[in-house]
Amino acid sequence: MVTNGTVSQPLGEALVNNTLPGKVTIGAAGTSYVSGKGIFILIRFRILQTGGCYLNFTGKANNYMNEGLPSLLLNNAWIGITAAPSITLYSEYNSMAKGDSLQLWVWGGEEPYTWSVSDTGIATISASGMLQAKTTGKVTLRVEDARGIKDSVSNFTIRPFKLIIPDQLTQWAGKYIEIPVHVTDLTECDISSGEFSLYFNSDVLTWVEYSQEGTLLANKSVMVNTYQNGLKASFASAETITGSGLLLILKFMVKNTEWHTTPVEFTDVLFNENIIPSVENGYFSVQQLNRLYVYPEQGELLAGDSIQLQVGYGYTNPLSWAVNNTALASISETGMLKAKKGGKIQVLVTDSTGSSGTSWFNLFDTRVQLADTNFCVGEMVIRYPVIIQKVPDTDPVLSMEMTVEFDTAQLQFNGLSYENTVCQGWMHTTNVQQNRMLYASSGANSITQPGTMVYLNFQLKQPETLPNISIVHLQNIRMNEGVPAVNPETFGNIFYRDKPPAPFMVWGDTLIHQYATTASFFIPELPETNEYVWILPEGLNGNSHNNIIQVTVDAGFKNGIVNVYGINTCGTGEKLEFPVRKEDDTGLESNFLQNLTCYPNPVKDKLHIRSADLHGITNRAVLYDLTGKPVSSVKLYKTGNELDVSGLLSGVYVLKIISGDQVKHIGIVKE
Repeated sequence: MVTNGTVSQPLGEALVNNTLPGKVTIGAAGTSYVSGKGIFILIRFRILQTGGCYLNFTGKANNYMNEGLPSLLLNNAWIGITAAPSITLYSEYNSMAKGDSLQLWVWGGEEPYTWSVSDTGIATISASGMLQAKTTGKVTLRVEDARGIKDSVSNFTIRPFKLIIPDQLTQWAGKYIEIPVHVTDLTECDISSGEFSLYFNSDVLTWVEYSQEGTLLANKSVMVNTYQNGLKASFASAETITGSGLLLILKFMVKNTEWHTTPVEFTDVLFNENIIPSVENGYFSVQQLNRLYVYPEQGELLAGDSIQLQVGYGYTNPLSWAVNNTALASISETGMLKAKKGGKIQVLVTDSTGSSGTSWFNLFDTRVQLADTNFCVGEMVIRYPVIIQKVPDTDPVLSMEMTVEFDTAQLQFNGLSYENTVCQGWMHTTNVQQNRMLYASSGANSITQPGTMVYLNFQLKQPETLPNISIVHLQNIRMNEGVPAVNPETFGNIFYRDKPPAPFMVWGDTLIHQYATTASFFIPELPETNEYVWILPEGLNGNSHNNIIQVTVDAGFKNGIVNVYGINTCGTGEKLEFPVRKEDDTGLESNFLQNLTCYPNPVKDKLHIRSADLHGITNRAVLYDLTGKPVSSVKLYKTGNELDVSGLLSGVYVLKIISGDQVKHIGIVKE
């Protein structure tokens, strides 16, 4: 406590009691009065740690003057404690070899920094903190910032030479790696013996052997002993070893484990029994083999067939292909897989780094298939063929069994047909169980050629159902109790189809100019249509099998009827008949709805239709999509009309204008 120079100085020397932790009691009395204002007393504390604490009076009963008068007003305080400013000198190593350089760093403080060493005969340091070792010995490294705050590192050692292992060692898993141990110049050190120990993770690297060839220890006595996670190498020489470079080569096998990296560190190094060199440790990373992706990754292949396999990204040429059973399949150098006989094989591909990938194939001697089949409108019974695709030469088929699953909501099983099949004359048995039928057959005559084995007869329950009626599923397919190998299951679709619908409109030159020599007509594409048939009147000549036809017009043609219809596997669709005529000499026919305007076209929301030529009692505009479905309509008036198309999908539509007995078609584009 300090009273000198304070208001309380006239009271004389104060008595202090601080025997209780966290409490100090102060008392003083004198013959002179205190006067003035300012610092009454000074109490000094030692700061123990950062943070803060309260400084509180213990109340008026324990804090007073003149036995209580005058009365005191007591104000408590909080002391906040922050860390004193400091800097930290950082060196990556605590020693270095003579002739080497080492960059030192400093954390904290304010620039510029001033660097120095205790003995410039042993080492020097630049203004940027680059330490240069000159000779062996020990020095103290110092740094000071702009505010005078300092830090230092004592006993930094400069050693005579250095052992080095590279720090970016890599190798593929399953391969060998040779790790070099380098040394700086030994010429002035008279080295004739030495030993060093290395730490490494034995789960990553397994030591194999050492090599002296081409090293400083060539023709010298060398011994290496290994132990868990390390090894110890020692050497001796009758002559001193001079020079620098490769001291020894250590060979390891890289394991293929979940561990991917390991340090390779010197732990104990001693030369000539009294010289400790500086060291730079190494680091090893396993170069992980890529997984190669083979396409297709799996599949089925019939004996005698081939498929070209491909490898995705991430491989290094050349590629090597192999199969695990050459009796079942072969594969070329380019990845062409060919099946020989039934079974299951694995394909293995390996690139030049050792990365590999696999794919699996089921090989079959023969294959059973179901063909997609149509039910046409008006038909109620269908014969659904089960087909054998290939007949094996070495394994004649004398029996077969399978399970047939079908949709009982759509189809009813009505028995089998096997006339004119490759199994004709066999015995056939069935056992129908709800939505499945168990089937078995056998015969004295083997199957000798591909074809239909049997027909499954189904009756359609609901003709009005959607086009894709049902999936038929064959499973548990077996032949001759297992030989030849056959695909165990297959699927087929039965579709509900109708004849093509009637075309609902025609576009083109239904009114041919008086002097025209050609004309074109086209109708919307009809669903489920394989071919279109155009029937032309005399005077129009042309041919087409699609929904567009271009014709030549004879000079004497005046008028006629054109017919067009579609054809598919279910039959001939209904015809569309439309008149075609050539305008007369007056050209009056060409004036029909000449003042009709539709705008904008293309249109986004509102289509405006205007015409002064409307002459029918009922005038209407109908908008169709290209399937012939009407999507919007409006009554027409000469004063103007609007058709709202904002809710329609983008595409091409046909606007049909009807005025009395006259009709006009206009193509409309909806944006």
